[in-house]
Amino acid sequence: MQVGGTSGKTKYNVGLGYWDQDGIADGFTFEKTNALINVDSQVNDYVKIGAYVNGTISKRTEPYNGERDYLMGILSQSPTYKPWLLDGSGRYTGNNGGTMPESQGYADVSSKNAYAISKSPNALTYDDRFALNANAYLEAKLFEGLTWYTKAGVDITQTKYKNRRPVLRMYSYRTGEFQGNLDNIGSEQLIHRMGNTQHYTIFSHLNYQKTIFEDHNFGLMVGASQE
Repeated sequence: MQVGGTSGKTKYNVGLGYWDQDGIADGFTFEKTNALINVDSQVNDYVKIGAYVNGTISKRTEPYNGERDYLMGILSQSPTYKPWLLDGSGRYTGNNGGTMPESQGYADVSSKNAYAISKSPNALTYDDRFALNANAYLEAKLFEGLTWYTKAGVDITQTKYKNRRPVLRMYSYRTGEFQGNLDNIGSEQLIHRMGNTQHYTIFSHLNYQKTIFEDHNFGLMVGASQE
């Protein structure tokens, strides 16, 4: 949605967007909200101000093993058994190539049960992001020929990443015997990362323009910037 127009000596443009869509497989989601504001105003004959703000908030989820490994797990499943046992227990099915070292407590289950991963909220990756880009300016005519211009801006990006890998026990679809833990995970794992990047900048200059003898122009600019 976008609205723009003019009110007196002020021009404005405001936009708001929202996106919410599931992926092509269970466990994949993406949600994003973004807003934009752009304003320019001629306050009087000597002063002009303006501002631009663009912000985005997004949330993405996917299975902990990523889209490639997850989709390969779907394609590698046998069509002759379901991803859960038929006894109503809710236990998941899988195999480890015929070996069951239960004395070790777990085994590497080679046929990954994508259904089990997608249905467990503790088996997902959560990637949250916030981004803000904004700037504002002031332009003032101090006297004839001399203009002062100042602009300040900020760019902020914040991220929060969580990758959770739970213990998912796999059982034989035919016998119900324990086959091992998915991905050889013996205890629940968590990877948590946070990021915060901030960049500030400001610059200002004086610009003097003078016409001499009608066909000669003289100009002088002095300024500074800080980042």
